[in-house]
Amino acid sequence: MAIVSGPAYHLDSERGSHTNPSSISLQYEIGCCVGAIATAIIGERLGRRKCIGIGSIFMLAGAGIQAGVSSTGPMIAGRIVSGLGMGFINSTCPVILAEAAPSATRGRFLAAQLSCLNFGIFLAYWVGFGFSYVTGSVAWRIPIALQCCFIVPIAVLTLIVPESSRWLAAHGRAEESQRSISRLMGRDITDIAVQEQYEEIMAAVRMEQAAIGSGSWKALLKSDDLQTRKRFLIACGIQIMQQLGEFRLEES
Repeated sequence: MAIVSGPAYHLDSERGSHTNPSSISLQYEIGCCVGAIATAIIGERLGRRKCIGIGSIFMLAGAGIQAGVSSTGPMIAGRIVSGLGMGFINSTCPVILAEAAPSATRGRFLAAQLSCLNFGIFLAYWVGFGFSYVTGSVAWRIPIALQCCFIVPIAVLTLIVPESSRWLAAHGRAEESQRSISRLMGRDITDIAVQEQYEEIMAAVRMEQAAIGSGSWKALLKSDDLQTRKRFLIACGIQIMQQLGEFRLEES
């Protein structure tokens, strides 16, 4: 938001345009929403790695569009494309992290993930502030393009890290699930610890399938032994209250 509302962007963009910079920024949030909904619909079929890989491709394409244009229309298109990618990534990364992390340290991993997210926002604001002293189109093109320095490693890592063992187990791919656990634990697939971890995952998968069946949208509001409705409402409430209670300086 700070980049597209800066004076350098307006000088390099369509002169005399009455487009509100906030409307340009809004398109990114719309893209995020659509991307998150799309992930909820097709993500379970695609798997965690593919969703993150697709999101990375969208974000790279969106960053390229935004950094390479000067007019409002293409900039809005680039914002939407980037938002779609962020929707895929932000919806999937916490899931694969929770499914891959050991139960004893899962909370720490998720807290670290959120801390990294906030640090990224902090870093982006300071980059935007630093480039506010630069004149010409580089004042907004370079900050927008810099996000690729973080997106490319994410895309590469999707080719390296194993798929979620829990997702593989839930889709009947037992051998691949065990191989994934073996890689994460650094042990042979026949190791007793690997087999015990796999059996724990399968027990959890069977319990979830018995409680919520095929995982329909209606199941999100179902009051069952897993307390699905309570978990869903708490998760949504936390996200909503975080946004409503946040002092969003970049929008002022």
